[in-house]
Amino acid sequence: MFGRRLLSFIIRWPLSLWRWLLWMFWIKSPRGKHAFVRWLAGIVLLSFDLTALMFIAETILDFVKWKTRPLNGLEKELASKVFGSHIPLHLITHDPDSIPVRKNKAKAYVSFHTINYYKNLPDYIF
Repeated sequence: MFGRRLLSFIIRWPLSLWRWLLWMFWIKSPRGKHAFVRWLAGIVLLSFDLTALMFIAETILDFVKWKTRPLNGLEKELASKVFGSHIPLHLITHDPDSIPVRKNKAKAYVSFHTINYYKNLPDYIF
């Protein structure tokens, strides 16, 4: 996963920079009520997207959460029916031993590119 994630970050970085520039110079910016506040929040999030912090955090989590696995063929097929090509399915992983779910804090949740759950995840929740 490290290699795929690194390659994806490198390939997508120019696009992220382009989105940041469009947003920064109000070419593609929010309109309507509270436009400046939404623009400011967008700058913060898009700036965060330009850094490698998410890449580093997910790499560290791969070592800590050693039961994490990539999507299998059936799961990729199911996800592509719902999301199409709007999300990078090759980066999505499963963590079948999530501590918050094991403690009944949630049934399942998503963090970065990881779907967290405990033991099994039914298709209707996936």
